[in-house]
Amino acid sequence: MTITRRYFWILAAALAVISHDGAHSQPPTPVPSLSGFIDGETPSGLIDGKNRVFRLASVPVPLSSLHLYRNGIRQRVEADYALSSTGVIIFISYPFLGPIPAIGDKLTADYRK
Repeated sequence: MTITRRYFWILAAALAVISHDGAHSQPPTPVPSLSGFIDGETPSGLIDGKNRVFRLASVPVPLSSLHLYRNGIRQRVEADYALSSTGVIIFISYPFLGPIPAIGDKLTADYRK
């Protein structure tokens, strides 16, 4: 697809833009930063089968961008946990069925900040 007279390719390894003649040039627009994405964060809090409250290092923006996993299984907001506007995760407990993380469980979170 021809948009301008020059062709640009982004080199993934160097994140450099190369023109069709091989000379380095600056990209026409800034390359978006991936630093706004958090992947595989372990929320802070004691996993002992009794603690229901965990905290994220940053507040997800938007809050709906949070994907929380317990032992690799995605948890459901409002069914398994609640999320406050300050980044605090509270697991919802049901008698005999509660998803409170037990000893040996692994929590991970992916979100935008």
